[in-house]
Amino acid sequence: MEIFENVRNAVSKEAGVNADDIQMDTVFEDMGVDSLDLVAACVTLGKQYKVRVPCMKSVQEIVSFIETNKKV
Repeated sequence: MEIFENVRNAVSKEAGVNADDIQMDTVFEDMGVDSLDLVAACVTLGKQYKVRVPCMKSVQEIVSFIETNKKV
């Protein structure tokens, strides 16, 4: 769950949305998260986990990618 919390916090910070509204099955487009905010969140997460995190459609996709590819 630590990765999920980090994804949620990064998206919340960059997109200005309430972290409590972000769940594992959240689709970014449905929340109105624009592509620039998503890129910024992915860059933040990439630095944290030492892996290039591609912009994906949902929280679950990013969490799964990081779980599989993280280097820390």
